[in-house]
Amino acid sequence: TLSTKPLYEKENQWVKGRRGSVIFNFPRAQGKYIALCEGDDYWTDPYKLQKQVDFLENNEDYILCFTNCSILDDNKISNVNAVSHLKDTFFHEDMPIYAPTLTLVFRSSKAKELPVLASEVPGGDTFLLTWLSKFGKMKFLNFNSAVYRRHQNGIWSGKNPFEQKMHLFYTRLAMYKIAEVKLRNKLLHHLTEILHQSYSLISTDEERDKYNKAESSYNFIVKGEMEINYNKIQKKNIHDKNVNNIGYLIYGDDII
Repeated sequence: TLSTKPLYEKENQWVKGRRGSVIFNFPRAQGKYIALCEGDDYWTDPYKLQKQVDFLENNEDYILCFTNCSILDDNKISNVNAVSHLKDTFFHEDMPIYAPTLTLVFRSSKAKELPVLASEVPGGDTFLLTWLSKFGKMKFLNFNSAVYRRHQNGIWSGKNPFEQKMHLFYTRLAMYKIAEVKLRNKLLHHLTEILHQSYSLISTDEERDKYNKAESSYNFIVKGEMEINYNKIQKKNIHDKNVNNIGYLIYGDDII
């Protein structure tokens, strides 16, 4: 039996940076799986959930699955199958990938463990995917199950080019903070490119201030990576020295 449990807000929590799903909905989810369909998007396949749940039930090593979808621009379908991946199984190190949020079905257990940081990330859906990918594989089921409505006032479409780059930068920065080592280097490269591209898009003093703030965050990350690599080199030197000493103990003229 399906039941609806509405969440009424006295004040708009989204504009305060408190994302409803992360803070309010995921923690109170009681089912084994969570499916998302936000805003004015909609599902078109009546068997969508059954197909995706069946897959996850039969494949415990997968944490989530997603499907293809269509894009609706100004009440006209502009792209029938928006997803065109060359493979259907993805891993943590593949992130970020395009997996339409409105088609996602994932295991609720790990979603409930999302770090608080998730409520502050501009690209919350990409951050969610990155987090979940730490706990299992991701499957692309190539059937069309939904329609994504795109319009000029959307979260992404309503931003100018500089704001879009900042959106990407802080999303990648948050992903970096939770990423495994095998993904961090890739994200660091992304951050470098995004910051470089952002500089040429600055057109106001306010944007320059935002850029400087982003650059400071980037430099902090780079400094941290340099310290990590330095410590690795130091440990390797100590290891090599110990190996040489062992060789001396075995093959040397004196026994120490």
